Amino acid sequence: MARRSTVAVALSHQSGIVDRGSYTGSYTYTYDTDEGTRDFEVENRVDFEAEQGLQRADVTYPDQEAVITIYRDSDTRYRRSEFDNQTSVNTANDSFDATNLTATDPVRPLLVNVSGYDSSTDERNGDAVVVYEMNGTDGVDALPDINESATITDFSATVAVDGDGVVRSASYEVSYEVDGDDRELSVEYELSGFGETAVERPAWVEDA
Repeated sequence: MARRSTVAVALSHQSGIVDRGSYTGSYTYTYDTDEGTRDFEVENRVDFEAEQGLQRADVTYPDQEAVITIYRDSDTRYRRSEFDNQTSVNTANDSFDATNLTATDPVRPLLVNVSGYDSSTDERNGDAVVVYEMNGTDGVDALPDINESATITDFSATVAVDGDGVVRSASYEVSYEVDGDDRELSVEYELSGFGETAVERPAWVEDA
């Protein structure tokens, strides 16, 4: 996949999701830090037509855990945080911007910072997709989740893109070295429920 086409896929991914009216996204991040490994498990549900969104992120740090839930209803954002056995809920005015709710960030590095994929065709839930695969560090630029001083030692990725340019699923693993320490980052990503996802108003919103 050439660099120009990957940038185009990033844009068509966003517009394609919005055009489908709603979706469910599930993705995980796991990466190493000086303190240890951090894990993020995220589920994102968005109904563009109703201007509603609900995102839950379960975050695990080496010494603590947190759950952050964000509910959007038109131009109001509600945020619930569970951390150190304490729960807080707050609200803020925040314009419902569809292009910022398309779950693009987890796969943006694959679309913009990597080139030279091998491609093949496959099927996802009955839809034809092009599967792009990459193994090795050739064609991999600096990745945004990795310190610029790091040396990338290994990289592998698989990206499935449908006929509308929407990334249906993706996974990638990066091995890199920082100041002599070997570290890893891995991401798993999947979208589903296009045009069928509904968002329910959580009961905790009344505590805001």
